[in-house]
Amino acid sequence: MNLPHKEPLVFAKEVIELNKETATVFCKFDDSPTLPQFIEAAAQSSCAFEFNNKKAKIGFLTKAFDIELLTDTKERDFLIKVKLEVQVNNMRQFSFEAYEKKSNVKIATGNFTILIQE
Repeated sequence: MNLPHKEPLVFAKEVIELNKETATVFCKFDDSPTLPQFIEAAAQSSCAFEFNNKKAKIGFLTKAFDIELLTDTKERDFLIKVKLEVQVNNMRQFSFEAYEKKSNVKIATGNFTILIQE
């Protein structure tokens, strides 16, 4: 994935599935992730929608809301499912769900808005 982040802040590792409205991205953390790390991983995962774009664009997380940590986890590998809810010009609103990769237990949910640099 083409992200402007440097390690250890790159959580999104691989696009697993992608269609017009949803993407599933494999994310890996060095330790058990915190809720803010899930938000950042979801924001990074949203770049999957720009995956086929020949010109890389930079996105800025502008808002996170209705975020909920459903349970604690000891896992480090997750699947983040992001859904494009609304797109107006260069603003995109997404919802996300984070699942433990091994057990498929839902750990976190929420919504966020990204501003894409034109």
